[in-house]
Amino acid sequence: MKTAIYALFMLVVGLLAAEIVAEGYVYVNEDTLTWMRRVPASQPTVPGPDQAVQATRQVLFPYYGFGLRPGWRLPDGDMGLQLRTMGLTSVPDYWRWPANNLGFQSDANYPRPSEPNDFVVAIFGGSVANGLALEGREELGAIIRSVPRLMDRNVVFVNLAQGGFKQPQQVLVLAYLLALGQKLDAIINLDRFNELYVAWENDHESRVSADMPAAKFIFGLQNRFLSTQSDVAAEVAQARSRARRLERRAATARSALHYLYLRALLLRAETRVVEIETEIGKSVPGRPYPIVLRTTTSESVDRLAIDVADIWYRASIAMKGLALSVGAVYVHVIQPNQYFSRRRFSETERAVAIDPSHAAAVLVPRGYPEMLKRGALLAESGIAFVDTTAAFDSKPRPVYFDTCCHFNKLGYSILIERYIRPKLLALLESR
Repeated sequence: MKTAIYALFMLVVGLLAAEIVAEGYVYVNEDTLTWMRRVPASQPTVPGPDQAVQATRQVLFPYYGFGLRPGWRLPDGDMGLQLRTMGLTSVPDYWRWPANNLGFQSDANYPRPSEPNDFVVAIFGGSVANGLALEGREELGAIIRSVPRLMDRNVVFVNLAQGGFKQPQQVLVLAYLLALGQKLDAIINLDRFNELYVAWENDHESRVSADMPAAKFIFGLQNRFLSTQSDVAAEVAQARSRARRLERRAATARSALHYLYLRALLLRAETRVVEIETEIGKSVPGRPYPIVLRTTTSESVDRLAIDVADIWYRASIAMKGLALSVGAVYVHVIQPNQYFSRRRFSETERAVAIDPSHAAAVLVPRGYPEMLKRGALLAESGIAFVDTTAAFDSKPRPVYFDTCCHFNKLGYSILIERYIRPKLLALLESR
Protein backbone atom coordinates (compact mmCIF):
# COMPACT_ATOMS: atom_id res chain seq x y z
CA MET A 1 0.00 0.00 0.00
CA LYS A 2 2.79 2.40 0.95
CA THR A 3 4.56 1.59 -2.31
CA ALA A 4 1.43 2.43 -4.30
CA ILE A 5 0.94 5.72 -2.43
CA TYR A 6 4.59 6.62 -2.93
CA ALA A 7 4.36 5.81 -6.64
CA LEU A 8 1.24 7.94 -6.94
CA PHE A 9 2.95 10.77 -5.05
CA MET A 10 5.99 10.62 -7.35
CA LEU A 11 3.72 10.59 -10.39
CA VAL A 12 1.96 13.75 -9.19
CA VAL A 13 5.30 15.40 -8.43
CA GLY A 14 6.59 14.41 -11.86
CA LEU A 15 3.52 15.83 -13.58
CA LEU A 16 3.81 19.08 -11.62
CA ALA A 17 7.49 19.35 -12.53
CA ALA A 18 6.68 18.68 -16.18
CA GLU A 19 3.91 21.28 -16.05
CA ILE A 20 6.30 23.87 -14.62
CA VAL A 21 8.89 23.13 -17.30
CA ALA A 22 6.23 23.29 -20.02
CA GLU A 23 4.89 26.55 -18.58
CA GLY A 24 8.37 28.01 -18.68
CA TYR A 25 8.73 26.99 -22.33
CA VAL A 26 5.40 28.61 -23.22
CA TYR A 27 6.36 31.80 -21.38
CA VAL A 28 9.76 32.07 -23.09
CA ASN A 29 8.29 31.49 -26.56
CA GLU A 30 4.94 33.28 -26.29
CA ASP A 31 5.54 35.83 -23.53
CA THR A 32 2.55 34.68 -21.49
CA LEU A 33 1.50 32.00 -19.02
CA THR A 34 -0.97 29.38 -20.19
CA TRP A 35 -3.30 29.75 -17.20
CA MET A 36 -3.28 33.54 -17.59
CA ARG A 37 -4.06 33.56 -21.29
CA ARG A 38 -7.30 35.29 -22.10
CA VAL A 39 -9.88 32.90 -23.44
CA PRO A 40 -11.14 34.27 -26.76
CA ALA A 41 -14.70 35.48 -26.58
CA SER A 42 -17.08 33.22 -28.41
CA GLN A 43 -17.77 34.52 -31.87
CA PRO A 44 -21.15 34.41 -33.57
CA THR A 45 -21.41 31.66 -36.11
CA VAL A 46 -21.25 33.03 -39.62
CA PRO A 47 -23.05 31.01 -42.27
CA GLY A 48 -20.20 29.96 -44.53
CA PRO A 49 -19.72 27.88 -47.63
CA ASP A 50 -20.32 24.16 -47.48
CA GLN A 51 -17.51 21.64 -47.15
CA ALA A 52 -16.87 21.34 -50.87
CA VAL A 53 -16.55 25.11 -51.24
CA GLN A 54 -14.19 25.23 -48.25
CA ALA A 55 -12.03 22.62 -49.97
CA THR A 56 -11.90 24.53 -53.24
CA ARG A 57 -11.48 28.01 -51.87
CA GLN A 58 -9.89 28.99 -55.20
CA VAL A 59 -11.35 28.81 -58.66
CA LEU A 60 -10.01 29.54 -62.14
CA PHE A 61 -10.48 32.98 -63.70
CA PRO A 62 -9.83 33.41 -67.44
CA TYR A 63 -7.86 36.67 -67.44
CA TYR A 64 -5.62 36.31 -64.39
CA GLY A 65 -5.43 32.59 -63.69
CA PHE A 66 -7.09 32.08 -60.32
CA GLY A 67 -8.81 33.80 -57.44
CA LEU A 68 -10.93 33.04 -54.41
CA ARG A 69 -14.25 31.33 -55.05
CA PRO A 70 -16.93 34.06 -54.95
CA GLY A 71 -18.70 33.81 -51.61
CA TRP A 72 -15.81 32.04 -49.83
CA ARG A 73 -14.92 33.54 -46.47
CA LEU A 74 -12.25 33.02 -43.83
CA PRO A 75 -13.20 30.21 -41.42
CA ASP A 76 -13.99 31.21 -37.83
CA GLY A 77 -11.68 28.44 -36.68
CA ASP A 78 -8.66 30.36 -38.01
CA MET A 79 -9.50 33.47 -35.99
CA GLY A 80 -7.19 32.73 -33.07
CA LEU A 81 -4.23 32.15 -35.36
CA GLN A 82 -4.88 35.41 -37.20
CA LEU A 83 -5.09 37.41 -33.98
CA ARG A 84 -1.89 35.88 -32.63
CA THR A 85 0.27 36.12 -35.73
CA MET A 86 -0.84 39.59 -36.77
CA GLY A 87 -0.59 41.02 -33.26
CA LEU A 88 -4.25 42.07 -33.21
CA THR A 89 -6.37 42.56 -30.10
CA SER A 90 -9.79 42.25 -31.72
CA VAL A 91 -11.38 40.46 -34.64
CA PRO A 92 -10.93 42.60 -37.78
CA ASP A 93 -13.98 43.63 -39.78
CA TYR A 94 -12.63 42.06 -42.97
CA TRP A 95 -12.93 38.61 -41.39
CA ARG A 96 -16.60 38.71 -42.36
CA TRP A 97 -15.96 39.82 -45.92
CA PRO A 98 -16.62 37.10 -48.51
CA ALA A 99 -14.67 36.86 -51.73
CA ASN A 100 -16.40 39.08 -54.26
CA ASN A 101 -17.54 38.47 -57.82
CA LEU A 102 -13.96 38.61 -59.17
CA GLY A 103 -12.41 36.47 -56.44
CA PHE A 104 -10.87 39.15 -54.19
CA GLN A 105 -11.52 39.60 -50.47
CA SER A 106 -13.57 42.76 -50.29
CA ASP A 107 -16.71 44.34 -48.90
CA ALA A 108 -17.95 45.13 -52.42
CA ASN A 109 -18.14 43.65 -55.91
CA TYR A 110 -16.02 45.04 -58.76
CA PRO A 111 -16.05 47.33 -60.55
CA ARG A 112 -16.76 49.10 -57.29
CA PRO A 113 -19.30 51.92 -57.63
CA SER A 114 -17.97 55.29 -56.57
CA GLU A 115 -19.38 58.71 -55.77
CA PRO A 116 -17.86 62.03 -56.94
CA ASN A 117 -16.37 62.59 -53.47
CA ASP A 118 -14.70 59.16 -53.32
CA PHE A 119 -10.92 58.84 -53.61
CA VAL A 120 -10.36 55.30 -54.83
CA VAL A 121 -7.14 53.45 -53.96
CA ALA A 122 -6.27 50.09 -55.54
CA ILE A 123 -3.69 47.78 -53.98
CA PHE A 124 -1.96 45.07 -56.03
CA GLY A 125 0.37 42.18 -55.26
CA GLY A 126 0.37 38.83 -53.50
CA SER A 127 -0.54 37.78 -49.97
CA VAL A 128 1.68 40.42 -48.34
CA ALA A 129 -0.07 43.10 -50.39
CA ASN A 130 -3.41 41.56 -49.41
CA GLY A 131 -2.44 42.20 -45.80
CA LEU A 132 -1.66 45.82 -46.65
CA ALA A 133 -5.04 46.22 -48.36
CA LEU A 134 -6.88 44.83 -45.33
CA GLU A 135 -4.78 45.97 -42.37
CA GLY A 136 -3.45 49.27 -43.73
CA ARG A 137 -6.68 50.96 -44.76
CA GLU A 138 -6.96 53.28 -41.76
CA GLU A 139 -3.34 54.45 -41.88
CA LEU A 140 -3.30 54.91 -45.65
CA GLY A 141 -6.62 56.75 -45.53
CA ALA A 142 -5.25 59.15 -42.90
CA ILE A 143 -2.21 59.89 -45.09
CA ILE A 144 -4.39 60.71 -48.08
CA ARG A 145 -6.72 62.93 -46.06
CA SER A 146 -3.74 64.82 -44.63
CA VAL A 147 -3.36 66.47 -48.04
CA PRO A 148 -5.37 69.72 -47.71
CA ARG A 149 -7.24 69.36 -51.00
CA LEU A 150 -8.24 65.79 -50.06
CA MET A 151 -9.13 66.27 -46.40
CA ASP A 152 -12.86 65.95 -47.02
CA ARG A 153 -12.68 63.07 -49.49
CA ASN A 154 -14.05 59.61 -48.73
CA VAL A 155 -11.15 57.20 -49.20
CA VAL A 156 -12.29 53.88 -50.69
CA PHE A 157 -10.08 50.82 -51.17
CA VAL A 158 -10.17 48.28 -53.98
CA ASN A 159 -8.26 45.18 -52.93
CA LEU A 160 -6.77 43.57 -56.03
CA ALA A 161 -4.10 41.58 -54.20
CA GLN A 162 -4.23 37.79 -54.10
CA GLY A 163 -2.13 35.15 -52.39
CA GLY A 164 0.19 33.63 -55.00
CA PHE A 165 -0.14 36.51 -57.48
CA LYS A 166 2.93 37.74 -59.33
CA GLN A 167 3.60 39.77 -62.43
CA PRO A 168 2.21 39.86 -65.03
CA GLN A 169 -1.00 39.03 -63.13
CA GLN A 170 -1.10 42.48 -61.48
CA VAL A 171 -0.90 44.35 -64.77
CA LEU A 172 -3.52 42.06 -66.33
CA VAL A 173 -5.92 42.63 -63.45
CA LEU A 174 -5.38 46.40 -63.68
CA ALA A 175 -6.08 46.43 -67.43
CA TYR A 176 -9.21 44.33 -66.91
CA LEU A 177 -10.60 46.53 -64.13
CA LEU A 178 -9.98 49.70 -66.11
CA ALA A 179 -11.71 48.13 -69.12
CA LEU A 180 -14.69 47.45 -66.86
CA GLY A 181 -14.78 51.14 -65.96
CA GLN A 182 -13.31 51.06 -62.46
CA LYS A 183 -12.46 54.56 -61.24
CA LEU A 184 -8.99 54.79 -59.66
CA ASP A 185 -7.17 57.74 -58.12
CA ALA A 186 -4.14 55.95 -56.64
CA ILE A 187 -2.44 52.59 -57.23
CA ILE A 188 -0.06 50.91 -54.79
CA ASN A 189 1.76 47.82 -56.04
CA LEU A 190 3.57 45.88 -53.27
CA ASP A 191 5.45 42.90 -54.64
CA ARG A 192 8.73 41.12 -55.40
CA PHE A 193 8.91 37.93 -53.34
CA ASN A 194 6.30 36.00 -55.35
CA GLU A 195 7.86 37.09 -58.63
CA LEU A 196 10.93 35.12 -57.63
CA TYR A 197 9.61 32.30 -55.44
CA VAL A 198 6.49 31.34 -57.43
CA ALA A 199 8.52 31.56 -60.63
CA TRP A 200 11.03 29.14 -59.10
CA GLU A 201 8.23 26.76 -58.04
CA ASN A 202 6.90 26.85 -61.61
CA ASP A 203 10.32 26.23 -63.09
CA HIS A 204 11.79 23.78 -60.58
CA GLU A 205 8.77 21.79 -59.40
CA SER A 206 6.22 21.99 -62.22
CA ARG A 207 8.52 22.50 -65.22
CA VAL A 208 6.35 25.41 -66.32
CA SER A 209 7.46 28.80 -67.59
CA ALA A 210 8.25 31.40 -64.93
CA ASP A 211 5.87 33.92 -66.50
CA MET A 212 2.84 31.66 -65.99
CA PRO A 213 0.51 31.96 -62.95
CA ALA A 214 1.31 29.68 -60.00
CA ALA A 215 1.24 26.24 -61.62
CA LYS A 216 0.49 24.46 -58.36
CA PHE A 217 -2.83 26.32 -58.17
CA ILE A 218 -3.72 25.88 -61.85
CA PHE A 219 -2.87 22.15 -61.83
CA GLY A 220 -4.31 21.68 -58.35
CA LEU A 221 -7.71 23.09 -59.26
CA GLN A 222 -7.86 21.03 -62.43
CA ASN A 223 -6.78 17.89 -60.59
CA ARG A 224 -9.58 18.35 -58.07
CA PHE A 225 -12.16 18.59 -60.79
CA LEU A 226 -10.68 15.88 -63.03
CA SER A 227 -9.62 13.32 -60.45
CA THR A 228 -11.48 10.01 -60.60
CA GLN A 229 -9.22 8.24 -58.11
CA SER A 230 -10.35 9.86 -54.86
CA ASP A 231 -12.43 12.64 -53.47
CA VAL A 232 -9.51 14.98 -52.94
CA ALA A 233 -11.78 17.91 -52.16
CA ALA A 234 -13.24 16.06 -49.16
CA GLU A 235 -9.75 14.96 -48.06
CA VAL A 236 -8.51 18.54 -47.98
CA ALA A 237 -11.67 19.71 -46.21
CA GLN A 238 -11.29 17.06 -43.51
CA ALA A 239 -7.63 17.93 -42.91
CA ARG A 240 -8.41 21.63 -42.63
CA SER A 241 -11.37 20.96 -40.36
CA ARG A 242 -9.18 18.95 -37.99
CA ALA A 243 -6.58 21.73 -37.90
CA ARG A 244 -9.23 24.32 -37.05
CA ARG A 245 -10.68 22.16 -34.26
CA LEU A 246 -7.22 21.74 -32.71
CA GLU A 247 -6.59 25.48 -32.99
CA ARG A 248 -9.79 26.21 -31.06
CA ARG A 249 -8.96 23.63 -28.36
CA ALA A 250 -5.42 24.98 -27.93
CA ALA A 251 -6.78 28.52 -27.53
CA THR A 252 -8.78 27.47 -24.46
CA ALA A 253 -6.22 25.11 -22.85
CA ARG A 254 -5.31 25.95 -19.27
CA SER A 255 -2.57 23.37 -18.77
CA ALA A 256 0.80 24.00 -20.40
CA LEU A 257 1.28 20.27 -21.04
CA HIS A 258 -2.14 20.01 -22.64
CA TYR A 259 -1.49 23.17 -24.66
CA LEU A 260 1.84 21.91 -26.01
CA TYR A 261 0.31 18.53 -26.81
CA LEU A 262 -2.46 20.23 -28.81
CA ARG A 263 0.06 22.47 -30.55
CA ALA A 264 2.05 19.40 -31.59
CA LEU A 265 -1.12 17.80 -32.99
CA LEU A 266 -1.97 21.07 -34.73
CA LEU A 267 1.46 21.18 -36.35
CA ARG A 268 0.96 17.64 -37.64
CA ALA A 269 -2.51 18.53 -38.96
CA GLU A 270 -1.25 21.67 -40.71
CA THR A 271 1.65 19.70 -42.18
CA ARG A 272 -0.84 17.17 -43.51
CA VAL A 273 -2.84 19.92 -45.20
CA VAL A 274 0.33 21.16 -46.91
CA GLU A 275 1.26 17.62 -47.97
CA ILE A 276 -2.18 16.97 -49.51
CA GLU A 277 -2.27 20.31 -51.32
CA THR A 278 1.30 19.88 -52.56
CA GLU A 279 0.44 16.48 -53.98
CA ILE A 280 -2.76 17.78 -55.56
CA GLY A 281 -0.84 20.66 -57.16
CA LYS A 282 1.45 18.42 -59.18
CA SER A 283 0.97 17.87 -62.90
CA VAL A 284 -0.22 14.34 -63.65
CA PRO A 285 1.48 12.90 -66.75
CA GLY A 286 -1.01 11.94 -69.45
CA ARG A 287 -3.94 13.81 -67.93
CA PRO A 288 -5.81 15.83 -70.60
CA TYR A 289 -5.74 19.25 -68.95
CA PRO A 290 -8.08 21.77 -70.58
CA ILE A 291 -5.78 24.62 -69.50
CA VAL A 292 -2.28 24.43 -70.90
CA LEU A 293 0.71 26.26 -69.36
CA ARG A 294 3.86 27.12 -71.28
CA THR A 295 6.68 24.72 -70.45
CA THR A 296 9.77 26.83 -71.17
CA THR A 297 12.18 26.55 -68.22
CA SER A 298 15.37 28.38 -67.17
CA GLU A 299 18.83 26.87 -67.31
CA SER A 300 19.81 28.06 -63.82
CA VAL A 301 18.63 30.01 -60.78
CA ASP A 302 20.70 33.00 -61.87
CA ARG A 303 19.13 32.96 -65.33
CA LEU A 304 15.68 32.63 -63.75
CA ALA A 305 16.38 35.64 -61.52
CA ILE A 306 17.28 37.76 -64.55
CA ASP A 307 14.24 36.63 -66.54
CA VAL A 308 11.71 37.31 -63.78
CA ALA A 309 13.33 40.66 -62.96
CA ASP A 310 12.89 41.71 -66.59
CA ILE A 311 9.22 40.65 -66.60
CA TRP A 312 8.68 42.45 -63.30
CA TYR A 313 10.32 45.62 -64.65
CA ARG A 314 8.30 45.71 -67.87
CA ALA A 315 5.05 44.97 -66.02
CA SER A 316 5.61 47.90 -63.67
CA ILE A 317 6.27 50.22 -66.61
CA ALA A 318 2.96 49.03 -68.10
CA MET A 319 1.12 49.63 -64.82
CA LYS A 320 2.46 53.17 -64.68
CA GLY A 321 1.21 53.75 -68.23
CA LEU A 322 -2.24 52.43 -67.36
CA ALA A 323 -2.31 54.60 -64.23
CA LEU A 324 -1.49 57.69 -66.30
CA SER A 325 -4.27 56.82 -68.74
CA VAL A 326 -6.87 57.38 -66.01
CA GLY A 327 -5.04 60.12 -64.09
CA ALA A 328 -4.09 57.94 -61.10
CA VAL A 329 -0.83 58.17 -59.15
CA TYR A 330 1.28 55.00 -59.07
CA VAL A 331 3.58 53.84 -56.26
CA HIS A 332 5.65 50.67 -56.62
CA VAL A 333 6.82 49.21 -53.31
CA ILE A 334 9.38 46.40 -53.13
CA GLN A 335 8.66 44.30 -50.05
CA PRO A 336 11.18 43.29 -47.36
CA ASN A 337 12.12 39.68 -46.74
CA GLN A 338 13.91 37.98 -43.87
CA TYR A 339 16.39 36.25 -46.18
CA PHE A 340 17.62 39.58 -47.58
CA SER A 341 18.10 41.52 -44.39
CA ARG A 342 20.63 42.71 -41.80
CA ARG A 343 18.03 42.27 -39.07
CA ARG A 344 19.23 40.83 -35.76
CA PHE A 345 16.58 38.24 -34.98
CA SER A 346 15.74 37.22 -31.45
CA GLU A 347 15.93 33.50 -30.84
CA THR A 348 12.12 33.35 -30.62
CA GLU A 349 11.57 35.13 -33.92
CA ARG A 350 14.38 33.24 -35.63
CA ALA A 351 12.73 29.95 -34.69
CA VAL A 352 9.52 30.89 -36.57
CA ALA A 353 10.96 33.07 -39.35
CA ILE A 354 14.20 31.49 -40.54
CA ASP A 355 14.52 28.07 -42.14
CA PRO A 356 17.91 27.49 -43.81
CA SER A 357 16.38 24.59 -45.78
CA HIS A 358 13.63 26.77 -47.29
CA ALA A 359 14.13 27.45 -50.99
CA ALA A 360 13.75 31.18 -50.29
CA ALA A 361 16.94 31.10 -48.21
CA VAL A 362 18.83 30.52 -51.46
CA LEU A 363 16.57 32.23 -53.98
CA VAL A 364 16.06 35.57 -52.26
CA PRO A 365 19.75 36.51 -51.75
CA ARG A 366 20.42 35.64 -55.41
CA GLY A 367 17.27 37.10 -56.92
CA TYR A 368 16.62 40.31 -55.00
CA PRO A 369 19.77 42.13 -56.25
CA GLU A 370 18.56 41.74 -59.84
CA MET A 371 15.25 43.34 -58.96
CA LEU A 372 16.94 46.16 -57.08
CA LYS A 373 18.89 46.94 -60.26
CA ARG A 374 15.61 47.11 -62.18
CA GLY A 375 14.12 49.16 -59.35
CA ALA A 376 16.78 51.81 -59.88
CA LEU A 377 15.82 51.91 -63.56
CA LEU A 378 12.15 52.27 -62.61
CA ALA A 379 13.01 55.24 -60.42
CA GLU A 380 15.08 56.79 -63.23
CA SER A 381 12.07 56.45 -65.55
CA GLY A 382 9.96 58.54 -63.18
CA ILE A 383 8.14 55.82 -61.26
CA ALA A 384 7.70 56.43 -57.52
CA PHE A 385 9.72 53.37 -56.48
CA VAL A 386 10.08 52.46 -52.79
CA ASP A 387 12.73 50.03 -51.55
CA THR A 388 11.74 48.65 -48.12
CA THR A 389 14.30 45.84 -47.90
CA ALA A 390 15.91 47.45 -44.83
CA ALA A 391 12.60 48.39 -43.19
CA PHE A 392 12.92 46.03 -40.22
CA ASP A 393 16.71 45.91 -39.84
CA SER A 394 16.84 48.07 -36.71
CA LYS A 395 13.51 47.07 -35.15
CA PRO A 396 13.86 44.93 -32.00
CA ARG A 397 10.25 43.77 -31.77
CA PRO A 398 9.17 40.64 -33.71
CA VAL A 399 7.61 41.25 -37.12
CA TYR A 400 7.91 38.04 -39.17
CA PHE A 401 5.65 35.12 -38.27
CA ASP A 402 6.50 32.43 -40.84
CA THR A 403 9.47 31.12 -42.81
CA CYS A 404 8.22 32.56 -46.08
CA CYS A 405 7.69 36.31 -46.12
CA HIS A 406 4.72 37.41 -44.00
CA PHE A 407 4.82 39.96 -41.20
CA ASN A 408 2.48 41.36 -38.57
CA LYS A 409 0.56 44.59 -38.03
CA LEU A 410 3.66 46.32 -36.67
CA GLY A 411 5.49 45.49 -39.89
CA TYR A 412 2.76 47.03 -42.01
CA SER A 413 2.73 50.17 -39.87
CA ILE A 414 6.48 50.59 -40.38
CA LEU A 415 6.13 50.19 -44.15
CA ILE A 416 3.27 52.66 -44.35
CA GLU A 417 4.60 55.40 -42.06
CA ARG A 418 8.28 55.37 -42.96
CA TYR A 419 8.28 54.30 -46.58
CA ILE A 420 4.95 54.62 -48.36
CA ARG A 421 3.87 57.89 -46.71
CA PRO A 422 6.69 60.09 -48.14
CA LYS A 423 6.28 58.87 -51.72
CA LEU A 424 2.50 58.93 -51.68
CA LEU A 425 2.36 62.41 -50.16
CA ALA A 426 4.89 63.75 -52.66
CA LEU A 427 2.78 62.50 -55.55
CA LEU A 428 -0.53 63.76 -54.15
CA GLU A 429 0.81 67.16 -53.09
CA SER A 430 2.39 67.77 -56.48
CA ARG A 431 -1.01 67.70 -58.17
